[in-house]
Amino acid sequence: MKLIDGLQWTTRAVMSNRQRSFLTALGIAVGIASVALLTSVGEGVRKNVMSSFEDFGTRLIAISPGKLNNQGMAGVINSVRPLTLEDAALLQRVPYVQHVVPMIRGQARIEYGP
Repeated sequence: MKLIDGLQWTTRAVMSNRQRSFLTALGIAVGIASVALLTSVGEGVRKNVMSSFEDFGTRLIAISPGKLNNQGMAGVINSVRPLTLEDAALLQRVPYVQHVVPMIRGQARIEYGP
């Protein structure tokens, strides 16, 4: 089969089934657009996460108390031994430690009024 014969055969096939050809082209276009969209969203999320780590810095360390189980986040609740202000004072005396910032993180219900 010559190249010109292949092009004529393809043209006849497309023209004889216009709706099917249109839907096929539309499906291909939607597929390409969705891959491009998901790739750009994934890249945006990656950049956001990397910027969060860069904001935290390479010279900072966050220390959380240990846990009794492997479920959920580390914290004061369900910890083997909660961290105290005395622990923060001891960390301040470690060589090369410049600053220690103790903080409490958790959830609580707040109500206002009678």
